[in-house]
Amino acid sequence: MLEVKDIHTYYGESHALHGVSLAVGEGETVCLLGRNGAGKTTTLSSIVGIQPAHSGKITFLGQEITRKYAYAITRMGLCLVPEDRRIFPDLTVEENLEVSAYHGDREITWTTERVFDEFPMLAELRHQPGGTLSGGQQQMLAIARALVGQPLLLLLDEPSEGLAPVIVQQIGRLIDQLSETTTILFTDQNLRFALKHAQRCYILEKGQVVYQGTTQELRDDPELQHKYLSVA
Repeated sequence: MLEVKDIHTYYGESHALHGVSLAVGEGETVCLLGRNGAGKTTTLSSIVGIQPAHSGKITFLGQEITRKYAYAITRMGLCLVPEDRRIFPDLTVEENLEVSAYHGDREITWTTERVFDEFPMLAELRHQPGGTLSGGQQQMLAIARALVGQPLLLLLDEPSEGLAPVIVQQIGRLIDQLSETTTILFTDQNLRFALKHAQRCYILEKGQVVYQGTTQELRDDPELQHKYLSVA
């Protein structure tokens, strides 16, 4: 479904990604792991066109998207939930969903009403401004907002970061539920969370892929975990 080949991405003169390659097959849930600054967010930003790759090739559903604008990539069904959520603080929960709704030719499987059925917490808050929600509620809204974009591939950047353990568990259950019908690529620094909710993983170190394999293989290799993922 998604193939990233040897992409190099820069922030000005700073070389952030050094030939990153990865692939996500239809129906998979894949995680990008790595320490702070390893290049996880930049990889997602390059995939969706927010921080375009300087070189390399990105294909989605067999179509090259390397040079496409972010809005065009999103309309193709590649939807990102950013780390900072970026909800509209002055719009209500319902309005946040309405302005993000997809109106193209793909099948509409996530309507606002379905979101409220599946997310009763958001249904109770539907008339409340987004900026007044708690961190966990905002994360739920950010994911729901991506869903009404009718994603074929859902990208989640650090979905568990900064949330209370009970909310992290809810996000994990939601990822498991969505993975039954949606392909997912997410980043996270919470190794336990990633190993529980992804099937495969890539580890980034200084803008390069240094490991790829199943989460079971990584789970069984504490030396590898320590080498690339422990806090120095």
